Formats: sequence, C-alpha cells, structure tokens
Amino acid sequence: MSSFANLKTQLQKPQTQVSLSAFSHVFRELVHYYHGRVSRIGDLQDKLQEAGEQVGYRMLEFIAYRDRPGLSPWWQSQESTRGIIGMLSFIKDVAWKSMFGKVADNLQKSVEGDSEYMIHDNDPIVNKYISVPSEMGSLDCASFMAGIIKGMLDSAGFGAEVRAVPVEIEDGSKRCRTVFVINFDQKAMELDKFISSKNS
Repeated sequence: MSSFANLKTQLQKPQTQVSLSAFSHVFRELVHYYHGRVSRIGDLQDKLQEAGEQVGYRMLEFIAYRDRPGLSPWWQSQESTRGIIGMLSFIKDVAWKSMFGKVADNLQKSVEGDSEYMIHDNDPIVNKYISVPSEMGSLDCASFMAGIIKGMLDSAGFGAEVRAVPVEIEDGSKRCRTVFVINFDQKAMELDKFISSKNS
C-alpha cells in the first residue's frame, strides 16, 4: 500500500523539465541504435515510429493521471470536446506542452476526407538537434513523434494511421516544418459518431 502511495505522490509532483542537451543525446543514441539494425531509411523511420508508439501509450496514462487524479481524462471531461476532436486537442495542447515544452502550432481537418486530420509543428524538437548525413537526406526523425501520436490515439480507443510529412518553409532557409497526417480507421469514426450522438 505504501509503495502505491509513494507512486501516487511522485506522479502528482510538479513537472520537471528535461534539459534539451540530455534529450538530444538520448534521442541521438536511439537513432544510432536503430540505424545499425536496418538497411533502408524507410525501415529506420518505421523503427522510430514503433519506439514513439510505446512512449505514446505510457504518456497518455501518465498525463491523464497527473492532471486529473481519480477523475475522467481531460478529453472525456467536457461534453463539447469529447471524441476525436477532443482527443486531438488534448494531444496538440496538453500532451505536446507536457512533452516538448510548447503546444503544437495548429490542428486542422483535411479537405480530403472526414477521417483525416493534421497536426502542425513548425519546429519539431527531434529534428532540431539531429544532423542527418547526406546519404540519409530523406530521413525524417519526426516519425518518432508520429508514433507518439499513434500510441496515444490507439490507447484511447481511436485507432489511426499517422505519418510525418516534412514541408519546406518558404523563407529560403531550406528548413522544414512537419505535418502529422492522421487517418482514423472505421471503428474510430463509428466511436466518434456514437459519442456525438450521446452528447446531442
């Protein structure tokens, strides 16, 4: 019982920030670890996304418990923001700030279809401190962040495929922002409709 009480106390402590240098070192080692075990850039990005998914599973539970101990998670607590929109807003604002120190830059619904949404990050932290060799020029380490989004969505019951799409910023600097394209599966869309009908 005492160990559970200690865990509860630890989870409810004010959040401490991890230094960028420590994060960049650990993430660089993660990239290096997977790079030595694959032969193609696409496979490396898949491995980074899989690693991100494991982080997403754990972070959703951690953030939800820390912010609302003993209560419903944030995206289930307000009638007007339940379902897919509520979950994506939670990721864009609450989760992003908890993990990366800032909210994501934008949440947008795609015009391509009802099941597609996009989260924008104009300066992904995982790309900021990683120098990509010329022979790996197409590598986008933001696949790790795409995995985090997928892990959180899957854990909340909203199955989806998520991919990181680099978009060049038109300022002559050759810098890229990242658009995380999220495609929900049929079960997630049905769940969202069910939640909407309960709220109406």
